[in-house]
Amino acid sequence: MRSPRTGQLILSLGLLLFVASAAAEAPAVSPGPTAGVSPAPAFPVPPPNPVPSIPLPTPPPQVQVVARDPIQQQRLNPIVEVWVPGTSSPQVPTRHGRYLNRAYLLGSRPVLVRLQFDLAVAGKFVSVSASPSVILDSPSASLVVRPTGDCALSVRLMDGMANGYLRFSVDGMQTTLPLSRATTSIAAQMQAAKPETSR
Repeated sequence: MRSPRTGQLILSLGLLLFVASAAAEAPAVSPGPTAGVSPAPAFPVPPPNPVPSIPLPTPPPQVQVVARDPIQQQRLNPIVEVWVPGTSSPQVPTRHGRYLNRAYLLGSRPVLVRLQFDLAVAGKFVSVSASPSVILDSPSASLVVRPTGDCALSVRLMDGMANGYLRFSVDGMQTTLPLSRATTSIAAQMQAAKPETSR
């Protein structure tokens, strides 16, 4: 016959076995989020788009500047004569590089501007431009050098304008002639003096 003590031991061992069996079958509980660590997103996040690479601009091609032959340059620089009506000799302004000395006009009367080139320039085109105060009495803004090496055009200053300029260009070589309206006394002094030479 069992003693009461033996029965209590059997009952205690049964309870321990039951608790151990229940603990083994229970699901594992994951630990909560740790402080300072962001939880994983509930949906996938695509990676950021890479910054598109911008191609560097292509450097402009190098322009080779060919030095002009001094003799050819001299041929393309004309001697400029300014003929004022009623005078016996022209004004021949002195050249300073691409610019000439100032030529004078009387009132609003037109003057004849004659360009004398080297004979080798015959047949070339001379482009003519002027300031807004200068009127070209030529039907075209382009002249052709004659076989004699010269060409001419008639110009005048607009009423109320005292100054202006003409610009001639042949094969990229430019010549600028400043113009001014002169009094009769200044024009007489210019015509009485010995004409200047531009070369």
